[in-house]
Amino acid sequence: MSRAAGSPAKPPAFVDTHAHLGGYGAELPDVLARARKAGVWAVVAVGTDSASSRHALDLARAAVDREQWPLLAVSAGLHPHDASRGAAEMPVLADLLFAAKAEGLSPSVGETGLDYYRDLSPRPAQRAAFWAHVELAHKLNLPLVVHDRDAHADVLAILRGGAPFPAGGVMHCFSGDMSMAEACLSLGLRISFAGPLTFPRSDDARAIARAVPADGLLVETDCPYLAPVPHRGRRNEPAYVVHTTAALAAARGEHIDETAAALSRNARQLWFGRHPERHGMTR
Repeated sequence: MSRAAGSPAKPPAFVDTHAHLGGYGAELPDVLARARKAGVWAVVAVGTDSASSRHALDLARAAVDREQWPLLAVSAGLHPHDASRGAAEMPVLADLLFAAKAEGLSPSVGETGLDYYRDLSPRPAQRAAFWAHVELAHKLNLPLVVHDRDAHADVLAILRGGAPFPAGGVMHCFSGDMSMAEACLSLGLRISFAGPLTFPRSDDARAIARAVPADGLLVETDCPYLAPVPHRGRRNEPAYVVHTTAALAAARGEHIDETAAALSRNARQLWFGRHPERHGMTR
């Protein structure tokens, strides 16, 4: 199905590569319609356990026929906060990902990784679950979506142990330094920036965003969290990725159209461009 009908006068240019869409309730159709109206052509709906991943998959299926929504891809995984449930959750997630791939929905594996800031699951359980996701990404030849908070050394150790990643991957809501960014890029992962890139004190993040090659970048909302300026402190939503894209363009000294085009190319390589006919894309 063509997505040309109902498109805004200016072609949609923006992409949100990390959104948690399970908490909007009955407002979700309006949230997605606002994103489309703002020029967001695609969103990656991210699960953090089997229930939220199944919800993301159902949304991705529905979006094919909802021309007022952006295109949706699904990412299915178990957040490190819940890694202690890995033995029960991972087989279900594997089945969801297999189904999504078989349907041509171009899924990715995750959100997975390590979170040593909150330590809501024991660190050994986090590392075991992260490695299980790495193995699943290899088995299904899918991109990997990585969460890293205060765990840079251990995250890199596992990624290096699992490299190379032919299908690529994403360092979601990147919080490392330039040396870590370079290491992740060398492993075939892209660096994704969220709302904090717009915050006044994020000069270090903007310096990294300026230095990363254009083909190594992505942007995201991580909604409903981390709303960018000028919406900081409020509930975030996919439409607001426009502000983060603008901040990235400004940091790089680029016109926003140039930055958005590069980000869209990168998102297509990881998700949407692999099965354009299934997503109803004519672009």
